Amino acid sequence: MRVRDEGAWREVTKSRVYAEGAWRDINEVQTYEDNAWRIAAEFVDPLSVTITPSQASGSDFGTGFVITSIVTAIPEGGRGPFSYEWSFVSGFQGAITSPLTSSTAFSLFLPQGANASAVYRCTVTDNLGSVASADVSAFFESNFPN
Repeated sequence: MRVRDEGAWREVTKSRVYAEGAWRDINEVQTYEDNAWRIAAEFVDPLSVTITPSQASGSDFGTGFVITSIVTAIPEGGRGPFSYEWSFVSGFQGAITSPLTSSTAFSLFLPQGANASAVYRCTVTDNLGSVASADVSAFFESNFPN
């Protein structure tokens, strides 16, 4: 929510009120219009996202098909529900197993004895339209069979 303070517009992300002898956080401001209550402003922490673990890796034993461990995007702040979109950023482009969910893995075909790496990004959008993203490194290794 934006408010005018001493001649300048400022973004307000938190608000508190003193009621019943204690300070209380305000999550939203409502107005009564046309015989109904409507949300005029919501106070939420800014959206951010982290990916855990911070690196994904996988290896095979001669098949050439390498799939990494699962990684999960964890949003903080914002207002759910959240939508997720994984995309390729750089390196050797493989497949994204679940491109529209919070958790995914990556796969790549490699010749025996080869290795490769790539960077993937998860972009998270919250219910208010805020967007945040984070990157994860993926490592692929194709081993010779024992």
